[in-house]
Amino acid sequence: MTYTDMIIEQLEEDGRIGYANIFLYFKSSLNKLLNNQDRKFISFNKDIHERYEKQISNGTSQSTISNYLRTYYRICNLAIKDGLCPKLYHPSNFIQFKPYKRIRTKKRAIKSQFLQPMLSLKLPKDSRLFRSQKGCNSYITHEE
Repeated sequence: MTYTDMIIEQLEEDGRIGYANIFLYFKSSLNKLLNNQDRKFISFNKDIHERYEKQISNGTSQSTISNYLRTYYRICNLAIKDGLCPKLYHPSNFIQFKPYKRIRTKKRAIKSQFLQPMLSLKLPKDSRLFRSQKGCNSYITHEE
């Protein structure tokens, strides 16, 4: 189990499904860069950090880039705190990132009458879709 997997598992146990999904999406994007190979924090050099930044910046909105990089920084900060990674390997030493605040995004919504059938699906409890469904349930309002 990777360090990111442990973070995801802890967030899920704490009932923070939406936040766990953010880490899951980050892990998926990083795995794409690393060809699904696990790497130690100390193997992340300038080239890897810069390639990751370039990969997520390709055709992606500012808010998505910010989301991925904040998550990247958070994982590294936790690893440093837990003694798994020296500060020297933190991405901030290689990527000049400032969190984007007040990014105007398009308003997107779906009426609950269309969402309810999806939320009533019986999904396997160990599936990613189940976790997503559980996270969605916490955001539902019945106002239309």
